[in-house]
Amino acid sequence: GTGFLITEDGYIVTNCHIIDRDSAFIRNKFILETFQEVTRANINSLQSSWAMTLTDQQRDLLYNAYSLIYSQLSSMILFDLKKEIFVLYRADTTSGETVTTKQMAKVVVKGKAMPGKDVAILKMDNVSHLPVLTFTKDPVIRIGTQVFVLGYPEPATTNTFLASEAAIDPTLTAGIVSAVKKSIGGWPVIQMDAMISHGSSGSPVCNDKGEVIGLATFGSLDQGSGSLASGFNFAIPVTVIKEYIDSAKVYPTEGEAAHVFNEGLQQFYQQFYRKALGRFERVEKLNTHYPQVHFYIQQCHAKIDRGADRQSPPRQYVFWMMALIAFMTFAYIFYKIRKRRGLL
Repeated sequence: GTGFLITEDGYIVTNCHIIDRDSAFIRNKFILETFQEVTRANINSLQSSWAMTLTDQQRDLLYNAYSLIYSQLSSMILFDLKKEIFVLYRADTTSGETVTTKQMAKVVVKGKAMPGKDVAILKMDNVSHLPVLTFTKDPVIRIGTQVFVLGYPEPATTNTFLASEAAIDPTLTAGIVSAVKKSIGGWPVIQMDAMISHGSSGSPVCNDKGEVIGLATFGSLDQGSGSLASGFNFAIPVTVIKEYIDSAKVYPTEGEAAHVFNEGLQQFYQQFYRKALGRFERVEKLNTHYPQVHFYIQQCHAKIDRGADRQSPPRQYVFWMMALIAFMTFAYIFYKIRKRRGLL
């Protein structure tokens, strides 16, 4: 699933159903993934011993055969199951590389999975100056409003053709608010056509200002195929989310690092690169692992070196000004020399 920070010191909003899995689900998920891992290892070993590369069709056939054998002949029992909640989030190194940080989190308050109010508030300890999303102050949800969903849909994070480190890069999908409907619990939900999938639960649904208007929570099943129906997805609005934030006595704030970083972004895209550089360097002092801050610092230096800053005169003007100053200096020296020799 997905979640998003609402304070720089580690308060997170997500769906209740993500963190409230029962023991049976966790056992089944663990056993299934273990069988899959063993199956992949056997196929790779087979390819290596035969010194050949299987086609996708051959791999699929072997995969299905191994899975069937393991499920019928192998047994696995898990006991003393202990459930802990961890948050994975992006951090950048000083060289600009992306790393994944894993942090334990605790549940502060939660509702109930759908059809209940599917909201949970988590807290990470010993963190500071993290990037934060802010909530919209507009209580009215307008039909046709453009929305953006930023999350980790399972088809993109588990794609076998992608590098493992790509899993931490979020996926952005866009759409519009199609309707505002009432849930069977009597509270409103936002219908949208932005694409979401398994893993997108808990994603922030933002307006075109980047403000959160809802929490992506559930989709619709196609009655014919039983799979998710594309483009008929629902989000819990901010008004419901704030019930849990208020009950937890959490006060969502943008935070200094996020505020300064956002100022830097505005100045960067307005081509005020020197001003933006100052903002990004300030963020770097607050949190040296702030996502993309080193990338933008490098970009600012490169733009300034090329004379692209709007407050700096174009490079060709600087060249001609320097040439003019050099010519006037030479003329002045030549004049002084001739005058000293009595030629003038």
